[in-house]
Amino acid sequence: MDNIIEDTSRVARFDAGHGVHIYRIPCQVLPHLSGYVHLVRGPGISTTLFDAGSSQGHSTPDILAGFDQIHSHYEPFYPEQIDRIILTHAHVDHFGGLSELRRLTGAEVWVHASESRTVCSFNERATVFNLRASRMCRECGLSQEETDAALRHFGFLPGRVAATPVDRIITDRMESDGLSFHHLPGHSAGHLAIVFGNYLFTGDILLSKTLTQIWPERLIPQTGIGHYLESLERLGELADQVRLITGQAPVLMTGHEEVVTRTGERIELVRKSEHRRNERIITLLQNAEEPPTARQLFRKMYLTAQSSRMFFGLCDVVARLEFLQQQGRVAVVDYDRITEEQPEFHYAAC
Repeated sequence: MDNIIEDTSRVARFDAGHGVHIYRIPCQVLPHLSGYVHLVRGPGISTTLFDAGSSQGHSTPDILAGFDQIHSHYEPFYPEQIDRIILTHAHVDHFGGLSELRRLTGAEVWVHASESRTVCSFNERATVFNLRASRMCRECGLSQEETDAALRHFGFLPGRVAATPVDRIITDRMESDGLSFHHLPGHSAGHLAIVFGNYLFTGDILLSKTLTQIWPERLIPQTGIGHYLESLERLGELADQVRLITGQAPVLMTGHEEVVTRTGERIELVRKSEHRRNERIITLLQNAEEPPTARQLFRKMYLTAQSSRMFFGLCDVVARLEFLQQQGRVAVVDYDRITEEQPEFHYAAC
């Protein structure tokens, strides 16, 4: 890639022009998930860290080792020089390490308004989420024992992450210190894309290989397939604007996997994949002998039976059912049989 000017086994450095550099620091955010945080520093911009890892396992040590590598391989740098930590979104793998990094750096914390309560009052949000998620799982056809296991494996539980004060609330289209902020909900309620020159810090809105996890709106307002597809379209428009203004190809500094440079192509592939999965739901409903539950659809859609992955798959299916219901293509049937003791929803194509 032409605009990567130096690389090591850990930290990659990108030239953002005018003496400003972007450092892409890898970290193991969860046992089976790697990710990146990004450091921007140079003349005319406050030293900024985008995202903070998870605090789980080696995540924070990996980030600190990345700081050390910047100092030893590239330029003098100390964590105390970080002025602000800006979150692309408040999922555990992106902000779990925030409290510790804030303590080590003294940096301000910036986050979108829709994510601020998750950051400064994690236990509140976790409690509300789990009450909603428990009800959803029962409606999907899980027993209470299976529901408890699925939520325990998912791990959005009170006490997992330390609450951290928020110093500045970010709003859509806000500009500050050379950065332009854009609200792109769907994967998360307050998900942001932050533009700096021809670089976009995009968290999980678009990944280079895999599809982004989507959550049902009934669990988290401003998520869901509809919001996500709208945000994908807006991301494409934003990338086009960046290309027009800078005369350079936009580079998406993603939270996982490789950076994305062919934004339009990748967005189109993801859009088609989302459409195929939605149509797969319709086909399964049309071919079902009896109206299935979301759990039964999940078993047809995804082959995994791991408890640790079940909640992700169920959320994907429920989000698609929500979207198709909004389009008038799916309906809940046998609703007269639903009770508090037997709350399973069964679905059919309209």
